[in-house]
Amino acid sequence: MILYFACKIVEDSLIPSGIESGYFYPVIFPKRSEFQTSNFEIFLKTLDSYSKLDFSTAIFNLDLSSISIDEAEFIKSKIHSLFDVNHLIIRFTRPNKVHDWLEEIESYRVHIDFNEPVLVALNHDHPWVDYNKNIFNEVVSQIFEENTDLTGRVLYYSHAPEVINWALRGRNNERYTNIGGNIFRCTDGHKWIDSIGVMTMETFLQIWKHVSFNGDYIGRFDWKGVTFFDLDLTTYVFPREFFRHFDGYTHTTGLRLNESLTLNSILPFEYPMGGSIDAMVLFYYQLWKANYLDFIESYLFDHYISLKTRKAILVEAIQTSIQIFENAYLDMDYKYGDLSELQKQQVLHALINIIYFDANSIYADLNTNIKLKSNWLMTPFSQLKLFINNLLK
Repeated sequence: MILYFACKIVEDSLIPSGIESGYFYPVIFPKRSEFQTSNFEIFLKTLDSYSKLDFSTAIFNLDLSSISIDEAEFIKSKIHSLFDVNHLIIRFTRPNKVHDWLEEIESYRVHIDFNEPVLVALNHDHPWVDYNKNIFNEVVSQIFEENTDLTGRVLYYSHAPEVINWALRGRNNERYTNIGGNIFRCTDGHKWIDSIGVMTMETFLQIWKHVSFNGDYIGRFDWKGVTFFDLDLTTYVFPREFFRHFDGYTHTTGLRLNESLTLNSILPFEYPMGGSIDAMVLFYYQLWKANYLDFIESYLFDHYISLKTRKAILVEAIQTSIQIFENAYLDMDYKYGDLSELQKQQVLHALINIIYFDANSIYADLNTNIKLKSNWLMTPFSQLKLFINNLLK
């Protein structure tokens, strides 16, 4: 696998100008304190986490216009010390026009295999957090089989709460199917693609060829103002959190059940190997809350108008999430020796208990979120539409 890391590091705080900014609240990432973590320090934390993965080639295009020369030299030295790869390319610039991106990507044909999977990292703040890289490697190898034309395949690797929700419920016209091995695949309906994917360099190039953009500066293919035309992609989701956005996902939700990271966070996460069953259960419970509540909230929303009781709908969503979580976490951790068969059964039993012990309080938080976002649900037309949709399912 190849690492392609291209980002611009600025220290400006992202604060929208008003409530209609498109984010959940006027402040994108609300925090308990005013303290603003340095993006440069976050970048270094992310860089260190990526060094735990196995790459054959690493390419860095870093725009450090607001960073001193000494800091740039420090980064160059740090990259050399962290990444033991066959081929290393470091550039202190990043393309900012569509044609520049196309030319820059094309220039790598002489260096790398364009059919090899690439971790395309176009953000400085999505560190690797999973505690078993072998599972990630297995998923990548299953999706990107050798001796196969892999053009158009994209594995989403970050924003787990959102992409798990897409896998289980769909997104716009995109519908996912479990193709086995707990890998979900969507083959059509793509009007948009997010810059958090593993793909081949050929796919990366093809995506840029289908970008329509009239602005003066473009830092990623999912930049504000971008539209896509004739996207021919197949996207994949494995319902496990491999990478996490450093500030969490409070730009899309008012929930505080998914923890943001700090500079003191141990990355990747430490598995409680040799710990008590209680420690393991707490560890897995935090992972379940962090990554599956977005789906449960959406499921409750989809069934806002229903002949079923709210409890019945909540239980349906929880049971679905537990089944998928068991496959993606407990079964895979058992496969790779992190859990014994007995521990797996003990953890699953205890996990189900603690989830339902907290179910009322979880529902209250999710229902508050739904109500804050959904005043239009009170219109008779919207109620009728939801009711008909549920009858047809």
